[in-house]
Amino acid sequence: MLFNATKNLIATAQNPHKAPKDVDRARDQLFEATASATKLELTEQMTEIAKHFGLSDVYRGAFLALICGALVEQGCDPQPMAGPLRTQLKTILEACGRLAEACKAKMPATTEKDKDEEAEDDEEQDAHDAAFEEARRQVAPKMQAENNAWESLHTWWRPAVAVYSASEMARMAASSLRPLAQQCAPFHQGAHWLNVMLGIMHEEPILVLEPQTGIGIVGRISGVADNFQLHTLLMESFPSSGIAAGSRVPRSIAEVARGAGPQQTEETVTGFWNLYNWHAVQANGQLPPADDFTHSSVWLWNEAYPVDIPQFEGQRVVLLGPPSIERTWNALRIFEHVPASLKIEKTLSSDEVRGLVQKMAAAKS
Repeated sequence: MLFNATKNLIATAQNPHKAPKDVDRARDQLFEATASATKLELTEQMTEIAKHFGLSDVYRGAFLALICGALVEQGCDPQPMAGPLRTQLKTILEACGRLAEACKAKMPATTEKDKDEEAEDDEEQDAHDAAFEEARRQVAPKMQAENNAWESLHTWWRPAVAVYSASEMARMAASSLRPLAQQCAPFHQGAHWLNVMLGIMHEEPILVLEPQTGIGIVGRISGVADNFQLHTLLMESFPSSGIAAGSRVPRSIAEVARGAGPQQTEETVTGFWNLYNWHAVQANGQLPPADDFTHSSVWLWNEAYPVDIPQFEGQRVVLLGPPSIERTWNALRIFEHVPASLKIEKTLSSDEVRGLVQKMAAAKS
């Protein structure tokens, strides 16, 4: 039954004369057939469907990927679709990148923004988005294939998140696509989420130092999507005799950050520190005064991502200082099904912390 349903779905998706309602019906028949199928049968048929992600009709190719992504969310093995998905995403994102560059060239200089900049307020963001869409309206007639890819990305990113949430291996294999997603992320929601997902690292070395107290750790992070999550994990794991002596994030909030609890609760997190990159170290081996906002360029903003934390001698470095202001955020993690961890491999002595900070200060001079 599943074999026939799969065959019918593929044939219907391939036929340009079939209406969308016919494709929807074939999808429904497939899902009905999955109810009585074994895991092996599901894997075999997902493998067959994945062979057709590259249909000339990118919308239908994306639709097939969405079906497979739904099966992954139901517990099916993501590996059969991981390779074909990565191949097709590369093609789609490359086309989207060409369109984005053409649109940016037509946008007024006052609204065109660098990929690393964020709008200061909703009004500015709305103007930015409107300028891009107006440019796309002008460019699309001459770049129809690229515009189709752009529209289809609204579907493609969803099965990608399902697969890369379920499979660390698939996510790592696709991480090379992140620069392509970054190119479009300021203008496309799907590219934004792919940029975040593909930046998630596994067993990434991290060095965390608190120069004021001489406390530090060497560890590894996995599955951490943003610095809100990293900050929360540090509040749970970093030795408690430092600036935040005696303080601990509630267990329920830590479980949200680690993926052991619900994706979100009603609780509010209050940050313990200012986070800095290693360039913040001053000549005296200390951090800038907490109330000195002229050094905000070396802050690690909670809204940013661990993958973008600068490295020093092969390690991401986070420096902890007293908070300049009270920072609060909701207890949540971005991706529901991606577990996260901060593993401490070594607690450093005060002499080791001092030596490392001095090396960083010397490297700046």
